Amino acid sequence: MKQIYTDRQTYRPTLFAFTVNQSISQRSLKYVERITNNILFSENSPLAFKFVQHFSENGLHFLYYTSWKTLGNMTSSLVEFGGMSRWANRKALVTGCSSGIGAVIAKDLVRYGVIVIGCARNVEKIDVLIKECEEAGYKGKLIPYKCDVGKSSEVEAMFEWLEKQHGGVDICVNNAGAGSMTPLLDLKGDEMSEILNINVVGLVLCSNLAVKSMLARNIDDGHIINISSMLGHIIIGIMNFYTATKHAVTALTKGLRMELAAKGSRIKVTQISPGRVETNFHPSIFGDAEKGRKFYESVESLTPRDVSDAVLHAISAPDNCQIYDIMLQPTNLGSPAAYATILKP
Repeated sequence: MKQIYTDRQTYRPTLFAFTVNQSISQRSLKYVERITNNILFSENSPLAFKFVQHFSENGLHFLYYTSWKTLGNMTSSLVEFGGMSRWANRKALVTGCSSGIGAVIAKDLVRYGVIVIGCARNVEKIDVLIKECEEAGYKGKLIPYKCDVGKSSEVEAMFEWLEKQHGGVDICVNNAGAGSMTPLLDLKGDEMSEILNINVVGLVLCSNLAVKSMLARNIDDGHIINISSMLGHIIIGIMNFYTATKHAVTALTKGLRMELAAKGSRIKVTQISPGRVETNFHPSIFGDAEKGRKFYESVESLTPRDVSDAVLHAISAPDNCQIYDIMLQPTNLGSPAAYATILKP
């Protein structure tokens, strides 16, 4: 089977589909086979996996629409036939892997059999993730590597090590990021340099070296994933320097995609642009864990799981489909006033 779409209301079914239930007959089954290669299994269908097995023999596509809770119980079985199966035993680099979004992405990739090199400044936290993956019986492997993406020399050394030890990477997830609530009028040069080096220079350098490795090994189905932000598309008047770096990521993502296309390469480049996500990011930029906690209590936020789902959606797309950008926001978005309130003395 070429592809399974795991839809949990974020990505609505748009393809022609049938609902398979217990009462479906063999005659109906043959009819479905003849007229469509997209099947929609209902959440309440106990025969769903049976039909996945049946249709997978004919290389058909499946659209599995269900709640995430129900899908979670079937994912380990479904993945054997899904779009993620081609990544089994291949290598991926995930930067900023020690916590939050990066940690969930890394674990999800390992769950699908990918060998993940988790890059972070604090690798001790990655050791905890490794144990969790092993206890869960995931098929892949998580390997820690200590690196500060904001330092070019460390990034270059990491890629040299990757080539020697693992032969390079086929997926590069640029997740590491830094931000600041300091207004532009008060920002110092050192703070700007640190944010720029991580969010822009480090991202470009990782992408650059990952793509060069792919091209040198004739990898034509590799994938660069840039974890950006909705602030790479809009300006709300706060976090303005961070916003500028994320607008840069948008331009760089499009530019890299065009450069690869000009070379005739089929390496894909995708930007994931989440809005507010409940991680340690806001407590960190607030400089106060308690303020961060209160902030998240006062507004609705996305979770790292939401962002990881978007990544999986992008890298499991068929060969002929390149996902350019996935923008996602909390359902109850709120307003910049929420930031202003929490920042009051």
